[in-house]
Amino acid sequence: MPPLSVALYLADQNPHRDRTLGITRATRAIADEIHRDVAFTEVVSASSVRLPEGQAAQAVRLPFGTDGALGRLGADLLHPILARVSADVWFYPKGYVASAVPVGAPTLALVHDTILDHYARHHPGDRSALAMAFWLRQLRTTLRRATRVATISETARAQIEAFCARENIEPPPIDVIGATTTFEHVPPQPGPVPFALHLGSTAPHKRTAWLVEAWSALAARREMPPLHIAGTVPEPVAATFSALPHAVAHGRVSDAELTRLYREAAVVVVPSEIEGFGLPVLEGYASGTPVVYTADTAMAEVAQAATTVGAFALDPASLAGAVDDALALSLGAVEQIQHTLRDAFSADRLRSRVLASLRATAR
Repeated sequence: MPPLSVALYLADQNPHRDRTLGITRATRAIADEIHRDVAFTEVVSASSVRLPEGQAAQAVRLPFGTDGALGRLGADLLHPILARVSADVWFYPKGYVASAVPVGAPTLALVHDTILDHYARHHPGDRSALAMAFWLRQLRTTLRRATRVATISETARAQIEAFCARENIEPPPIDVIGATTTFEHVPPQPGPVPFALHLGSTAPHKRTAWLVEAWSALAARREMPPLHIAGTVPEPVAATFSALPHAVAHGRVSDAELTRLYREAAVVVVPSEIEGFGLPVLEGYASGTPVVYTADTAMAEVAQAATTVGAFALDPASLAGAVDDALALSLGAVEQIQHTLRDAFSADRLRSRVLASLRATAR
């Protein structure tokens, strides 16, 4: 029996220009695991990501870049006509089945979360009204048109179902495929100067500004480890961050530098108010470093496959208690959590679940 033929739509992933770095990593993790089991045709643009050499049976390149609004819109609407790909399944790992014309095959959309809807309801001023309306329409269209949806956690599935209920959409079948990390698992090895690591962002749901202000309030009345931020420190709290004792802003870092920071940190702090999965939980523990995270989120779902240590409510006192508990974990306890999470979110499990979802879509 010939392998399942899968058209992999990558033209909408331009991480040098937009917020798709995490999705690109997730896409590559999936492709790494299943490319030997399926025949990929990657549909790419002049500016989008590509699979590593040898993973795609063939590539179809659209005749323009997609890192601008017009190119992205044109590709999303017209790619079936432009690409002319015959496949058993069209797979959309960024989650938007937005074509103006049918692709001629069943479609699987990997919808990572409904953070866009969260922004519309809780942070409406963060993006223009036009952009918000457009991307919400893309999400609604995807959930109405996709043959099947995959997502990355039970929390994300609940988000999608709640969105469908609010929008009066009959949801398609939803498979939870989980996720994995490509980080090499290493034994706990604390650096010489303990510090807390946060991956900073100006996106409101990441709550970097809240963390800086909470850390400052806590440091004024008790000892806290130095706070290091890889990524962006929001401008409104830049002065507060600079005034923290021994704080370090690393800016945007390479993958190698990020790996080093994860391994040298004493604790990783992830205060997001919503996520679809929460990969830093896996990345931190894979690096031998405990993680503290917002309770009642997808991050808690991930961590609690191995431990309840690290959950905190969004107030400074709860954060401080979670940091203390994480720092009190023995090296043996951290290593046991690491092993349990590695088994629970293994590459083999991801592979089997993605293949099952693709095959169910193709039926």
